[in-house]
Amino acid sequence: MREALSAFTDAAEGGEISAQQEVLARAWLKAFDKARQAGFQGIGVEEAYFDVRLG
Repeated sequence: MREALSAFTDAAEGGEISAQQEVLARAWLKAFDKARQAGFQGIGVEEAYFDVRLG
């Protein structure tokens, strides 16, 4: 998970990433979107802030 988040962050900030890192970044984006959609089910909110902390 840490590697996928790192690849996504690097790509989002305009950094160059390898093809393998791109696959990880896209997987992170899909997982994030699924979690976001699940979190919004049953509540009347359009937007929210998500913070990911790795320890």
